[in-house]
Amino acid sequence: GRFGLEPRRLLADLERDFTRAVEGEPAFITREMAEEYLGAALANMINLISPGTVLIDGHIFSLEQNRTRLVEEVKNHTLITNREQARFTFLPYDVYRGARGGASIAVKAFFLEDAL
Repeated sequence: GRFGLEPRRLLADLERDFTRAVEGEPAFITREMAEEYLGAALANMINLISPGTVLIDGHIFSLEQNRTRLVEEVKNHTLITNREQARFTFLPYDVYRGARGGASIAVKAFFLEDAL
């Protein structure tokens, strides 16, 4: 990967790439670039919080080759101890997973905690 753990460069590259895409440059952001961006961002989170398991959901990861590429990108940018500890679980794509998660947080915050 070309992004490493340089957050300023990553953000600058993202801004440049998305600006070009918005301005109409066709197919400027490729699947490979998206996997590199996601891999670098996910690696930064893994290095920050050191989770034992990482759950990944997304239509792009329905294909095994995309899963493999993401895991490779993450491993290229994680610290050795986190690289050995983190396990990746790819969930079947569900368009409503995020909405259900957000709804469960809202129900807990506004109804269940107030009842206690």
